[in-house]
Amino acid sequence: MEVGDYKIDESQILGKGGGGTVYLATHTPTGKQFAAKKIPRTKDDHASIMKEIEIWKTIPQHKNILELRHYEVKDKFLWIIMEKCDVNLKGYLTKTSVCDKVKMNIIKQILSGTKHLHTMDKPIAHRDINLDNIM
Repeated sequence: MEVGDYKIDESQILGKGGGGTVYLATHTPTGKQFAAKKIPRTKDDHASIMKEIEIWKTIPQHKNILELRHYEVKDKFLWIIMEKCDVNLKGYLTKTSVCDKVKMNIIKQILSGTKHLHTMDKPIAHRDINLDNIM
């Protein structure tokens, strides 16, 4: 499956959630790997998802916010291509013993990304910050 300049490997599932399934994607020109989220399109949620993407596109690049690389509606699905992360914070904390210094660093990074959103010309509230959504 191809979406824009990305080849999607639907045999390589990176994760599943309420919104859809995330697959491994390769940027064809560079060979760099990304995550491709496949979201079924329904009349009920398509408008709200597209609104979120339009907002995401306005966010200036920041080291603590996932970068939206590409999105495309293909067949009955919305595909979102974004940076690939190996683990979310929930998985990291479950598998790793973390000292207080590292915990404080994680909190600082979360606050840095949040501050970036809140201090934009048109501030953005994330509305779903949780351990599963922090990469």
